[in-house]
This record gives sequence, structure tokens and C-alpha cells, in this order.
Amino acid sequence: MGVPTTINPEAIKNANELKVRILDVRLIPSADPRRLGKFDAMVTISVEGLGNYVLRVPEEVLENEEALKKAIKEYLERIRKHVGKELTITF
Repeated sequence: MGVPTTINPEAIKNANELKVRILDVRLIPSADPRRLGKFDAMVTISVEGLGNYVLRVPEEVLENEEALKKAIKEYLERIRKHVGKELTITF
């Protein structure tokens, strides 16, 4: 699963299931004042047919596969309505 040469927006809009590979995880101090002293994970994922994305989750989520799947699913659900949109910018 690499970076696709052609992105298929319909793949995310109509998919019941997507293959996701975690490419990288970086721990950084949390920016949330309620989580002072704790870490968040910047998780780079590759979504089959779509490309790579980065999402931020609390470090604790990494230890729970179901919670991580849920966080990735919620992220993809938030962005899926925008994938494939074409915009015209006028100057």
C-alpha cells in the first residue's frame, strides 16, 4: 500500500470498509490544557486508494486497538464529505 498515483474519491464516499496502515507514530506534548503533562500521538495513516493522512489522538488511545479504530473511523467520516470536491478559485 503506497501513495496512490490516482486518488479515487468514490473509494471513501461509498466504502463500507477501508484498509488502513499505520505508517508512523510520533509522541508530542498534548496541547489540551486538561491534559497538561500528558502526550498525544500524531498518527500517520495510509488509506488504500486515497493517500496518507495525519491525525492526533491521546497517547492512551494507541494502547487500545478498538479505540484507535474508532478514532480513525471518526476522522475519515469527518473528511469523507470533502474528498473529491472541486473548487474554482477566482482572483
